[in-house]
Amino acid sequence: MFNFIKKLFEKEEPIEEVSVSLVNVESWLKSNVLHSDVDTDGVIKQNFERLGELALIIKKNLVVLQNAELQNKNVPVRALNLMQGNRDTYIRRTNSFIDSLDIAEPSFENAKKVLSWYKKEIEDYNKATRRGYIVMQEFFANESRNVALNIKEVDGVIAKLDEAIAKDTTRNVVYCNKLVEQISDKIKLVDDFDRIIKGMQIDRDTQLKQRESYSIKIEKLRSGDGHKRLSELEEEKENLTKEFEDHKTSLTSMFLVLEKALKKYSRGSMDERLIMDYMGDPVNALVNDPEFKIVGVLGKLKESLGGLELKDNKREKTEKVICVLNNEYLNNFVLRFNGLENNKRQIERSIRANVVLQEINELKYKMEHFDKRVKKLDEGISNTERSRERVIVGSLRDELESCMSKSSGKKVSVVLDKGIDDKDCSNDEESDVVVEDLKDESSFVN
Repeated sequence: MFNFIKKLFEKEEPIEEVSVSLVNVESWLKSNVLHSDVDTDGVIKQNFERLGELALIIKKNLVVLQNAELQNKNVPVRALNLMQGNRDTYIRRTNSFIDSLDIAEPSFENAKKVLSWYKKEIEDYNKATRRGYIVMQEFFANESRNVALNIKEVDGVIAKLDEAIAKDTTRNVVYCNKLVEQISDKIKLVDDFDRIIKGMQIDRDTQLKQRESYSIKIEKLRSGDGHKRLSELEEEKENLTKEFEDHKTSLTSMFLVLEKALKKYSRGSMDERLIMDYMGDPVNALVNDPEFKIVGVLGKLKESLGGLELKDNKREKTEKVICVLNNEYLNNFVLRFNGLENNKRQIERSIRANVVLQEINELKYKMEHFDKRVKKLDEGISNTERSRERVIVGSLRDELESCMSKSSGKKVSVVLDKGIDDKDCSNDEESDVVVEDLKDESSFVN
């Protein structure tokens, strides 16, 4: 009793906190590690065997829980469905948890993996089965409690493994040094990514500067006399093109008036092919009709209008157009058509021959090349940055700090070099796993 009271008033010695640079971990361990003669291999083998036994016991108890029958047969259907759904989920999740416990090889390395896995999975398991366990306690209190006690014992065995491995300082030092190598490799990989990204960014800036110089050259060319003449030519071409199209439309619109009469007249006519050409493209047909054979066809059409069953107003319009489309009109149309077309070609040749236009087009082509290059560099930078972000250092550092702390009895923080930290290169989150004692028959591992 005296010793118990004495302990109540004793103050716990504070744990020394130290920071160690990654490059100094090996030398620090040599002078700070605790020494122990624990038979780690024997402890690992013994506890792995116990975990195997517990796995079989848990599976057996899960079968008992699966086959358990309700004492109260008058349970409402809704409550019965709630029970069955939660029982199935609880059993399935627990089986999956136990099956994932890799205890086939009782080695130091595998024991470390089991501990790392357990610390990650136990909290998820507790959260996933909390509701199911509470429901099971309402319907099958004894059966579900047995499973929970088994899980509690698994947690105790894991704690013994953790303690034994922590005391195996020789192999822990080796393990810590391996972690240092892994972290150093990750940091080197991040440095390589940073170097590649920086190189692409420099290349990108160079490309953009070169592109900007071409843009400035284009603006200077556009403000010079050569471009002024080019603008005048383009304006002339635009006006001439409009005049050319209006001229063609004047002939096309007249043949639209004749369309109905020509269709009726062409049926069985010797001139059907010629008529169809003019109805399809009057301008092209006229250019390819140097003898103006269409004038003769239109004369025959005029004589046949009375038998084509056209309305009076339509017949009158048709006669007027036929009268206009004589040899003189068509000849003048072709002459003007050819003149406009020749003028248009001459202007287009002058535009193509304009040195300023050639220079501008050449610069635009180069700018398009730079745009493609910059786009490719942007994609490369983005992809490399994503690859960099996937390099996980934080969890390895946490494992190294834990290994060094257990081996030295101190709380160790590892300082990474070159500004590498969790925020820079890790996207995983390690959570401490806390398992509370079962306080009464209705509580569960949490």
